[in-house]
Amino acid sequence: SNPETGRLLHAALEPGGWNRPLRRAGDHATALYGALGRGEGAILIAGTGSICFGRAADGRQRRCGGWGHLLDDGGSGYAVGRDILAAVVRAEDGRAPATCLRGPALEAVGAKDVPGLIRFVYSPATGKRKIAALARLLEPALEAGDEAAKAIARRAAEQLAELAGPVVEGLSLQEGELALLGGVLTGCGPVRDRLKALLAARWPGLRVIPPRMDAAAGAALLALELYEKRA
Repeated sequence: SNPETGRLLHAALEPGGWNRPLRRAGDHATALYGALGRGEGAILIAGTGSICFGRAADGRQRRCGGWGHLLDDGGSGYAVGRDILAAVVRAEDGRAPATCLRGPALEAVGAKDVPGLIRFVYSPATGKRKIAALARLLEPALEAGDEAAKAIARRAAEQLAELAGPVVEGLSLQEGELALLGGVLTGCGPVRDRLKALLAARWPGLRVIPPRMDAAAGAALLALELYEKRA
């Protein structure tokens, strides 16, 4: 989506003798081709960020989400990690019941207490990926029956289901396929199961599947499709 990327690619390839057409594609497009094995259907990604992207048989495309952690990314690893930290500080000052997420969160960031946790969060060295990495603490807390963890999982599933709505309905994919990708959905069964239940209730004919191939294979399939159209 950044025009400067195209200019940089051309500048890097042309001196090496490349004189053929060059087509740029976002990682959401290559992920879709890989996950579905073709360019029709939709994918819902919940990794560090979150996005839903789809393509209809007639070539129409639609995306929802993917606007970054400061504005959006509901249901992503970053959002889950942030909500885990928020649950810890809310419990610390009595706004919420105690949560078993406290100990694992402190240990994960190398802090001895909640003030140390805050220093970690606001340190210039703490990027969004470090916050997103805390999402792995959610499933053990869910297995322990932690109420804060249950609320976080519900919120994540609901926000991800919300992302799918404009894509599935906007492209008339109610009877199509939707692949689930990203660490939150592959690594946290309760969030994935809750999301699948929400999707099934809204679109009973929608087939929710794991990805068939990865994005590298998807890039090759996309390139092959473009080649065949030019042939």
